[in-house]
Amino acid sequence: MAQNVSMQRETSLPETSGDAPLRVLHVAETLPGGIATYLREVLSAQIMQGGQQVRVLAPQDQLDHLAGLPVAALQGYARSGRNLRSLLALARALRRQVEAFRPQIVHLHSSFAGAVGRWLRPSLPDDVRWVYCPHGWAFSRDDHALARRAYAWVERLLARRADAWVAISRHELETAIAHGIAAEHAQLIGNGVADTQALSVAPAAGFARDALNLLFVGRHDRQKGLDLLLAAMAQLRDCPLRLHVVGSGVLGAAGDTVGDAALPNVRWLGWRSGPDLLACYRACDALVMPSRWEGFGLAAIEAMREGKPVLAANCGALGEIVEDGVTGRLFAAGDVAALTVVLASLDRGALARAGSMARQRYLERYTIERTATALSALYGELAMGSRPLEVGIGNQ
Repeated sequence: MAQNVSMQRETSLPETSGDAPLRVLHVAETLPGGIATYLREVLSAQIMQGGQQVRVLAPQDQLDHLAGLPVAALQGYARSGRNLRSLLALARALRRQVEAFRPQIVHLHSSFAGAVGRWLRPSLPDDVRWVYCPHGWAFSRDDHALARRAYAWVERLLARRADAWVAISRHELETAIAHGIAAEHAQLIGNGVADTQALSVAPAAGFARDALNLLFVGRHDRQKGLDLLLAAMAQLRDCPLRLHVVGSGVLGAAGDTVGDAALPNVRWLGWRSGPDLLACYRACDALVMPSRWEGFGLAAIEAMREGKPVLAANCGALGEIVEDGVTGRLFAAGDVAALTVVLASLDRGALARAGSMARQRYLERYTIERTATALSALYGELAMGSRPLEVGIGNQ
């Protein structure tokens, strides 16, 4: 997942008057990657909008991934890995936070926090309203069929223990329905990112002027498909293309491989964040997302925000975000030959035109203000005891 490119200036909690602010507790079992980006973006926007007192419960040793949020809003728990001991520690910490903070809304982020929170809910005060966002269903991953069935069974079992669940894309909503998860309390609220057009950053170095510069941003694992992109670049050594790779592997993760790391047309940058990542987006001609599966793909809308087209595998929400031939190009997921054909056919003028359309699409659909406003409306309805609006609210 993409790292947030906003400047890491701490957002201040606003002074409130009149009605007491809505107390909202966000819970994450782990942060690095897309969850941290989502929380930084959404909470910063909601704090600026006012009307909420927010708190985040997340692993103590990962709280630095939320730099820029008020320190007073961050609460940590002890996590040693994805194991039973850490999940029980999360359950204990969540109980303490509910008892001490007395939130009106608890928002659970991703599968494991969702499972722990919904399992714990019957033993907690019944005046708390619970929201769950899977951020990409676990049963949509490229796992063993038995594991996918088990994930789907758990989600169906726990589905009615949330007052509302948030789908970040239409694909996520339709996938849930296909696996027997009721859409009765579903809310379609797509992701968004803050506009950075007014920010000035130093130009990124090392981007060739005599070639098209392609950018990859993400983990070096099987899901993100970097090995597929490298296989394509290996066939295009004589083409005026340069690939700049932002990210790194995930220590200990099975299947984390990047193939040939010594290609002459590939440059390795490691993880970049803040102004460094923003400079990379601005220096490239296109972002490439060769994912095998994807819940949303925040890097896509980060690139579009900067007026860059996206060349993406047609999987998950990427087929919704990217309009083929308009804001970028789509190719079959997992198909190196199809990816190679797309890369070999790139034209600087066509990419520039698609980038302009991509910027317009970002402004229409993917600003953080739209996402934050839709979530705040959902919280308000739940806190008032109203049923959420029918599927389809939000910024889709």
